[in-house]
Amino acid sequence: MAQIFHRSTNTLSRVSIYGFVFFIAAVGGLSYKVNQSAYFTEVNVARDQPVPFSHKHHAGELGIDCRYCHTSVEQSSFAGIPATHVCMSCHSQIWVKSPMLEPVRASYARLLRPPHPREQGHRLHDLPRPDRRDADHLAGQHALHAVVHRLSQASRAIRQAARRRFQTALYAASGPA
Repeated sequence: MAQIFHRSTNTLSRVSIYGFVFFIAAVGGLSYKVNQSAYFTEVNVARDQPVPFSHKHHAGELGIDCRYCHTSVEQSSFAGIPATHVCMSCHSQIWVKSPMLEPVRASYARLLRPPHPREQGHRLHDLPRPDRRDADHLAGQHALHAVVHRLSQASRAIRQAARRRFQTALYAASGPA
């Protein structure tokens, strides 16, 4: 039978396939590196802080233990942001009239008064509100919870049946007393 393709076609095919695989791997590695770069992660980007805070002053000069403000530092992977009442435990007694701490006092005052019905929280997502008519998204979420609940009930029933069978077999193996 006559050869359809030239012998170099096999080599060209192998080189192009391996080249494509290496090209895809290089593009994946490059996109990973770019995604982890400071441009996307915004490392070293200075943010505007509502209250000028200095760890050097509080932890260094005053000697306040980090765990006093950052209560989850030993359990969590990051220290977290202290609650307003932690700041006010000291600043309700010192620097009481400082204009620099006005945002902290305003935040603490909002915590002490009952919230207005329209001020229940700060929405961080785009889900429709449940009090509107377009609450169809709730059906899917609740259906999933119902399935999980039924599965946990079925799992519990299976474990109880297995436990009863084991106890019955154990009783039967021990024989009459």
